[in-house]
Amino acid sequence: MENDYSDKNIRLQRCRKIGNNKDMRITVILSFIVLMLTTCSPENIGAIGTPVLVSPINGSTITQNPPTLTWQGVATALAYDLMLADDSSFDYSGIVIDIQCHTGTEYTPTNTLGAGTYFWRVRALEGG
Repeated sequence: MENDYSDKNIRLQRCRKIGNNKDMRITVILSFIVLMLTTCSPENIGAIGTPVLVSPINGSTITQNPPTLTWQGVATALAYDLMLADDSSFDYSGIVIDIQCHTGTEYTPTNTLGAGTYFWRVRALEGG
């Protein structure tokens, strides 16, 4: 078995079998890729702890648009889910931003927000 390519995420191995028959030689090459990735998906995560929302604080008027949302991390967190909504119930129709598996402790939306009142929450995730 030859190891043709290797790094921390992808390993390609080639197996070669050579068979010898009276009048012919058969070569069979089997190639496959083994992906070794750590993913953040509902199948392999669990919610842990509660991050503390740092900025913007509750009831504040923002002067920076888009605002940078900052929270205090949870020590054992692998990643965070973040939601920003224009409704405190976080009803599907009111969700403005839904970021999953974010690895930092701050997030700045790529677009400016319209005038209004917004609510945000963060959930810490760990590998399961």
